[in-house]
Amino acid sequence: MTNKSVGSLLMFVFGFCFISWSQEDKKEAITKGTPYAEIFTNFHADINPQQNSFLFDLTRANLGYKFFINENFSGNVCIDVGNPKNGSNYEFVAYLKYAAIVYDKNKWNIAGGMIGLDHFRTQEKFWGYRYIFKSFLDEYCISHSADLGVTAKYQFSKTLRFDATLRNGEGYKKQASDNTLRFGTGILFEPNKSITIRGYYDLYDKHVAQSTYSIFAGYKFSENYRLGLEYNIVTNDGWNEKNNKYGFSVYTTYQISEKVAFFGRFDQLASNILFEQTDSWNIAKDGSAIIGGIQYKPNKNIKLSLNHQGWISKVAGTQYQNLIFISAECKF
Repeated sequence: MTNKSVGSLLMFVFGFCFISWSQEDKKEAITKGTPYAEIFTNFHADINPQQNSFLFDLTRANLGYKFFINENFSGNVCIDVGNPKNGSNYEFVAYLKYAAIVYDKNKWNIAGGMIGLDHFRTQEKFWGYRYIFKSFLDEYCISHSADLGVTAKYQFSKTLRFDATLRNGEGYKKQASDNTLRFGTGILFEPNKSITIRGYYDLYDKHVAQSTYSIFAGYKFSENYRLGLEYNIVTNDGWNEKNNKYGFSVYTTYQISEKVAFFGRFDQLASNILFEQTDSWNIAKDGSAIIGGIQYKPNKNIKLSLNHQGWISKVAGTQYQNLIFISAECKF
């Protein structure tokens, strides 16, 4: 599908929203807005004797504005300031992360523009410690948190919701480099307040079709204790035929008081061995992450954590990464 087709699709969605709005009862549109900010920072130390390094780090600063036009229309604009980590000489670069208009009425929710991706949010929200460590989909470059496109959600019932997304596929940090699109669809099942189950599939077809499969299950044993597990597979990763990677993440948290919680997480990322090879094709990045610590929340705007983050590489002879963090989130 060409970029002109994308433009036509976006025009259709926004045209649909405008027509629906114009057909509402003749009420005066009321515009309200709320600014917000989100800052992640940390101090960490590599306690391996050979490294013995210390560093202050600012990993994320989001500045945004949410606005509400009427009961059916809203929007969100957000600037994300962070390290590009792409070989650039710049320490920090500002990206347009969200620039979306949302139509929400009855069982439908339709958003267009630079949108947040719903399948990404489910796991990240349940994990609950984004300021400490990214979710599996983000950390291991399986998907993006936002992209330019259109998403539609339909609530079949209180327990079942379907969603479909058509997007550029390259994330919010890049312009579209070609005329291909990434299609994804998912289903969310929440039979009660304790159980969350989500399945997701997407297709990103260039010269080779890359597919992503994701399944997540979360269970809240009580208001204080929850456990989540997800498994993800990418076939033909990077449009390289037969290059598959896969892995799982299990995470838990226990709230011992209103202000104090313990948490832990274990990730494992792996890839397949290609024909006539002895090692997996992604062995340099394959391995296991071990994260655990304690969080202190003095008020609703600030979170502080003392935590350990380790990495065990699949490469033989590689030293275990052993980092101690003091992490902080400021959000208002």
